[in-house]
Order: sequence, then C-alpha cells, then structure tokens
Amino acid sequence: MQKRVVTTLALTAVAACGAPAVVPDSTVSPGMTQTAAATKRPAADPDTAGAHADFDGDGKEDLVITDTSATVNGKYAAGYAAMVHGSAAGPDARRHQVITQDSLGLGKAGTGGRFGSGAISADLDGDGRSDLITQAGSNTVFVVWGGKKKLSGAAKLTGATPVVGDFDGDGHADLVTSRSADSKATIRFGPAGAD
Repeated sequence: MQKRVVTTLALTAVAACGAPAVVPDSTVSPGMTQTAAATKRPAADPDTAGAHADFDGDGKEDLVITDTSATVNGKYAAGYAAMVHGSAAGPDARRHQVITQDSLGLGKAGTGGRFGSGAISADLDGDGRSDLITQAGSNTVFVVWGGKKKLSGAAKLTGATPVVGDFDGDGHADLVTSRSADSKATIRFGPAGAD
C-alpha cells in the first residue's frame, strides 16, 4: 500500500511539473534513501546520511523525482530532476522546480546523458539544507546546493556512482565518487563549500 501511494503521488507531482503523463524508466526517490552506512550517524547532524531531503530548510521533507530518459532541448535521454517542496500535508505539486544539466549552466546536456541518475541527498556544505547529488554521463557528478527557497548553484565533479556518509566521524557529510577509468574512488570530506 505504501509503495502505491508514493508512486501515485510521484506521478501526480511529475504531471504537475509539466513532464509527460507517462514517465518511462523513472526513479522515484521519496526522501532520497541511497546511502552508505560506513559509520553511525551523529545525533546532532541533521542530514549526513541522506535519509531525508529538506532542500529549503523549512523542516518539511521535499520530494525529488528523476526521469533519466526525458528529452531535454531536443536531446533524447538527457534527463532531469524535479524537486517538489514539502508541506504539512505532504508534497505540494504547486511548488516545484525542474533541474536539467542545461539549467545549471555547467555544460550542455547530451543525448543519453541521463542527468538524475543515482540521485541522493546530503547536507554537504553544513548549512542545514539538503543538497542534491546526481550523476550525468559515465563520469560526471553534480552537486546542486540547497537554498532558502529552492535549489540554487551547483558544482560539477569528475566521478560516478555518488555515495554519502560521515566516513571520518566528524559529524559532517562526506561524498565518495568512483572513477570510471579504474577501480579507485575519491572521497571529499565535508563540509564542502557552496562557493
């Protein structure tokens, strides 16, 4: 029953964001739960494990829906992420934001880029707001910073398969990305700067 309600809610939110009525190959991520459990989450840190997402810091969970097969500016499977703001009653489809690689100003989306792949959240910069971490292509990760009213500003990193956790036990979220050329990974210890 829970899964059906979330799926129905997610498809309603996608339709409200102007996405196609049928969203093939979509990833619905209520609360963004893909995380690494390397260490126990400190009680004082509101968002190191990415178990919930509050991108605007208002205390209400926000919802992210990705469609990695969406056509963006004529590019098939360029992909997008749609963030729906939370309210006391749940996701509010009237308040949403659609993010593409093009809208970030960090390069242009390409055919098959699949922006939105592996989307997770964590408060990487320590400002009390979740940040959206997602992949595009085979070796690019984007961090879109949470803000008072919406996701705003971004960083483009080399890597793939993003994972977050507090790997050094300092109470700040850390980001790990793999390298597609070999079996090595890069860890970026938090807090990261949004500047």
